[in-house]
Amino acid sequence: MQPMRIIKKYPNRRLYDTTQGAYITLDDVRQFVLDRIDFQIIDARTQKDITQPTLFQIIMEQEASATPLFTTPLLLDMIRFYHEKSQHWLTQFQQQWDLYQQMMKKMWSMDDKK
Repeated sequence: MQPMRIIKKYPNRRLYDTTQGAYITLDDVRQFVLDRIDFQIIDARTQKDITQPTLFQIIMEQEASATPLFTTPLLLDMIRFYHEKSQHWLTQFQQQWDLYQQMMKKMWSMDDKK
């Protein structure tokens, strides 16, 4: 398993891959996701983890440039989940999803060893 790749985001909105020692694009980050490369994006000024908002940015760009995956009613419901009791259900779902993902990673790593 490779060490966590650290990407720094600078105030000029440029992304710097500390492993490659080069500036990269959001498309490169998207490719890291597809290649299952573990990474974390850090705001260079505040040192805050901004991985999640950056991933949302990638999703938003894909939604704008292709046939949208998320329908308007689904997005409306997701926003409502943040303010209703369903947030508890959504949190439980996310925890189960995380467990599923961990199990799948173990299976993929076992396949890689064959």
